[in-house]
Amino acid sequence: MHESRSTLRRAADAAWWPAHWSVRTKISVVLLLPVLVAVALAEVRIQGELDRATALSAARDRLPVLRDTIDLTASLGQEMVAAVAVPAGAPGTLTAAVDAKVAAVQRDTGFAPLAADTGRALNTALGKLAGIRAAGAGGGDVRTKAAGYNDIIATLGDLVPAFVPADAGSATATGAETARLLVHLRGELATEETYARAAQSSPDDASLRPAVVQAAAEQEVLGEQAEHQLSGDALNRFKAATSSAEGRLDSLQDSGNGGAAALVSFLPSITAETAGVTAVLTDVAAKLSADVSTAADRARSDSLRDTALVLGALLGALAIALLVVRSLVTPVRRLRAAALRAANEQLPETVRQVREGHDVDWRAVPDSGIRTEEEIGQLARAFDDMHRQAVRLAVEQADLRKQVSEMFMTLSRRSQSLVEQQLSIIEDLEADEQNPRRLDELFRIDHIATRLRRNGENLHVLAGGRPVRHGREPVPTRDLLRAATSEVKDYRRVAMGSAPRSSVQPEAAADVVHILAELLENATRFSPPEHKVALTADRGADGGLLIEVVDQGLGMTPAEFASVNDRLAAAGTVGPETTRRMGLFVVGRLAALHGVTVRLRPTGTGARHAGVTASVHVPGALVIADLARPIGAGRLATA
Repeated sequence: MHESRSTLRRAADAAWWPAHWSVRTKISVVLLLPVLVAVALAEVRIQGELDRATALSAARDRLPVLRDTIDLTASLGQEMVAAVAVPAGAPGTLTAAVDAKVAAVQRDTGFAPLAADTGRALNTALGKLAGIRAAGAGGGDVRTKAAGYNDIIATLGDLVPAFVPADAGSATATGAETARLLVHLRGELATEETYARAAQSSPDDASLRPAVVQAAAEQEVLGEQAEHQLSGDALNRFKAATSSAEGRLDSLQDSGNGGAAALVSFLPSITAETAGVTAVLTDVAAKLSADVSTAADRARSDSLRDTALVLGALLGALAIALLVVRSLVTPVRRLRAAALRAANEQLPETVRQVREGHDVDWRAVPDSGIRTEEEIGQLARAFDDMHRQAVRLAVEQADLRKQVSEMFMTLSRRSQSLVEQQLSIIEDLEADEQNPRRLDELFRIDHIATRLRRNGENLHVLAGGRPVRHGREPVPTRDLLRAATSEVKDYRRVAMGSAPRSSVQPEAAADVVHILAELLENATRFSPPEHKVALTADRGADGGLLIEVVDQGLGMTPAEFASVNDRLAAAGTVGPETTRRMGLFVVGRLAALHGVTVRLRPTGTGARHAGVTASVHVPGALVIADLARPIGAGRLATA
């Protein structure tokens, strides 16, 4: 059970699984399967029509064989009568005529090959003719010779329906069956005539009368069957031609009637009936040929028509399907492009404008441009609403952040005002205090108040503003370092090194002090209490200042160094870490205001406490070198 589930999951994850196909591929597959089925069915239908048309065309090509075979049966009947009437042999003209008909049949079958069974039966029947002629050349029994000829005629007659395909239509099949019956009937008439003429030369032959009666009885049966197949004028003509057959049979069956003379007396009616049947057979054969030709032409036109209709229907269905697919795929592609453009371009740009303080109207956000009313159009409008709501939310969030920032700045300014008043009172107390112990306590309170002032400034910077503590004169570098040290809780652990004779411009001095104070605060907090934190300054290659804060703390991993330096380089971008690492945020923000560069690196690699070294580079544009004044002239007020 578990194996089958895992197999299904693996199959669903495969690239060939339909869930991973594009919309165009899925729709193409959905349309392709019915089209293939329709094409297969249409091919079967068209192929069937073409096969039927081919079979009928082949039957039309075999019509000369049919006509020559029917003519051959007539000639064989004449040769049979002549061969019996002239016992020494049939006249040469009739034999030549029969041979010519045989040659014509064989020639026609060469141009229009017959089915294997039909061809073998035809060749077998024609092959018997030579044997009958050879057997009757020296006389022989009349009935035997007549039966041989009649057998060939009957065999050829039975082949008539084989020349016509079964699917040529009921009328054509009826015509073929009628022609077969008429060929048999004419053969029986020739047999009866043969016996009657034999009675002239052999009046004492008592076996001729029963043979004539049998032939006449078979004629009556064949005549009744033919009447059921014929209709209209052909039926009337056939009845007129065979009207004497029933009376002749009654006369033959009357035992009191005369012998050979009576048989001879029936020759005129037999001859007339043969001529009438031949005329009807000729018309039936002509109509049968016309029906086969018409059926072949109709089958060919039907196959072409069906092919055109099927192809037209397939092309029309394919065109409609393509239009439907286009109406489905085009909006999907436009919606996809609009979604990607909104997600990757429009929404980020709008959010950026909102963050930068630009006025953005969320109602004016452009839509996807899809106006249809089906599901895709509804989805597009839902996406447009979502896009507008996202912009609206960004605008509202920006307004909310602006309100919170204004609130923070208001609180920060009020707190700073109170802290400044507190520092002023503490300074007054320090100036009047003579007791060293109380003076030390006042200094401690002064440091706490100074740190409160810096926290208030941090809040101001966090709210999007900048500290309002600015001097009016350049501040010497050493005073700058002292001011930063005085704002740290453990200021006694800060070991300040030498400082170059230079000053920092008044617009940046307070912010540089703030940056150094935050870095010193971090250094003293995350290093052992027994270790000092070194604060040094030196001139940079560009004329600026390179100030370093070096501690011997636990240090950080390379990943942590990379993360912190990225945040410092991002100019204090507000993020999830802002409140937890507010000092770094303020350092990055203040450094970006003046082009100051702040970077952290490991202090050492082999020591037990590697520590962190913070480098602060103040650009040369903010530094005044070799200031010709006493050190401390532009000192910042720290208490």
